[in-house]
Amino acid sequence: MLISVYVSNEIFEKSKNVDRYVSIEHRVSTLNSEDASINVRLEYWKNAIKLAKTSPILGIGLGNYQVESIPYEKEISDEFVVSLHSHDDFLEITAETGIINGLIYFSLFVYLFFVNVTRIIKSEDVNTRILALLALLLLIVFGVDSLFNFPMYRPTMQIFFVLLMAFTVVNKKKKVGLETNSGIYTKINLALVIILISIPATYAAHIIYKASKLEYLIAKDDINNKNKGSMTGDEVVAEIAKFPNVLSSSEAFYEYAGIYYIRENNFEKAFKCFYKASQINPYTGRINFYKYVIAGKKGNQDSAYVYIKQAFYLRPRHSKIFQNSLIAAAKKNDTIEILKEQKIYSKYKKAPDAWSTPARVLLNTNFNRKNLGKLIDNGLKNFPKDSLLLKQKKDFLITNYIMEGQENIAKSNLAEGLKAYEKALKLDPENVYVMQNIGFYYLNLRQYKQAVPYLLNAIKKPGLYDGKTEYFIGLCYVNINDKENACKYFKISKNKNYPQALQLPKDVCE
Repeated sequence: MLISVYVSNEIFEKSKNVDRYVSIEHRVSTLNSEDASINVRLEYWKNAIKLAKTSPILGIGLGNYQVESIPYEKEISDEFVVSLHSHDDFLEITAETGIINGLIYFSLFVYLFFVNVTRIIKSEDVNTRILALLALLLLIVFGVDSLFNFPMYRPTMQIFFVLLMAFTVVNKKKKVGLETNSGIYTKINLALVIILISIPATYAAHIIYKASKLEYLIAKDDINNKNKGSMTGDEVVAEIAKFPNVLSSSEAFYEYAGIYYIRENNFEKAFKCFYKASQINPYTGRINFYKYVIAGKKGNQDSAYVYIKQAFYLRPRHSKIFQNSLIAAAKKNDTIEILKEQKIYSKYKKAPDAWSTPARVLLNTNFNRKNLGKLIDNGLKNFPKDSLLLKQKKDFLITNYIMEGQENIAKSNLAEGLKAYEKALKLDPENVYVMQNIGFYYLNLRQYKQAVPYLLNAIKKPGLYDGKTEYFIGLCYVNINDKENACKYFKISKNKNYPQALQLPKDVCE
């Protein structure tokens, strides 16, 4: 018996589908290490109870928890993470098969407990007491694991449940005597029943094996991150069985078939697969996200915007979907939607990008700058040391100072304008736009020698590519009678196709 347990454990541990088979050692360790946050487990248990209430008599269907629980977890699960199980077999069975069946399953453990305790206390046979004690220990381990994990879905743990049942059934006092005909018939009938039950069970095992094999091939292709796999979309569709129709990670097989078709640029077939997938599991947000990708590739921005918003509201803690949804909203100048999604995302997920990403995309809209500053400040209150938010705050202040300087100079408040530029330069001495504006300031005052150093420093850094700065450097050199340098920078400006440089008379540098 011990040899068979060891061998089966090694086989399961080395199985290609690690989600379906996990070693015994791992299952024991998960009692303390898996899902360290007790709050997350409590949420899973609450969700299982909520699901049980939706269909208290028949349940939501055996095996459907991994799909139907997703909408209840969107506020606590990041990215595309799903729990798959409630981390309590008793609650999960209740949710999937109804309250009555849940009570029956729980009562089985109660019955096994009292039967074995009674044998330990009352039996006079030493072997009976030892076997009952062994069964009781197995029951305690399996029962505790059932309260906090999901051993019912782990084949290696099921071996011990079978042993527990077997030890309990066979551990009774045998009656000595000749076997009657009725006893023989009973054994024959029992054997026939076992054979009949084995036929559908064997068939089920066969189709589950085929599904596991397809899942392994999909995982091997890593089609989520690669542009091409070893299989085609048509080959994936051909291998999809009616049952099971989802991977162990809860996505429909048709969803992955759709992704294969996207990689093949066969968008029509991809949409058909996504439609079928949405009939099986419409909750992950992935289907909507890939529809957004297709619409974007086809240039249909209105549809893309609709799909990415749908994806966000299905998965409001997914950072990439959040980012893409905000970018799509910015293209529509939909600042109300941006602020709405920011509020939802920051409520469920306290992370710096809940403020830094909206602040970045709002720069491309007509959003009020004062309110933008408040948004960044709010982010810094929550994450005062976040480097991206600190940079955004600095860039925001620099832009404000530049705008303030330009407004003052336009109103002939030259001294105030220069002060604003100097404040910006103090924040970032390497900022090319600040140096350029200070150079233009001195240029407008006809203080050409003071203007040149700022303009030269500005073009040493990346950011100014249109030839404008070089043109005005040339003008400065013209006015200080340095024709050689003037022609040098006029030529650079011409090569960058700056319009005013192209209009210079040919004899300027002859």
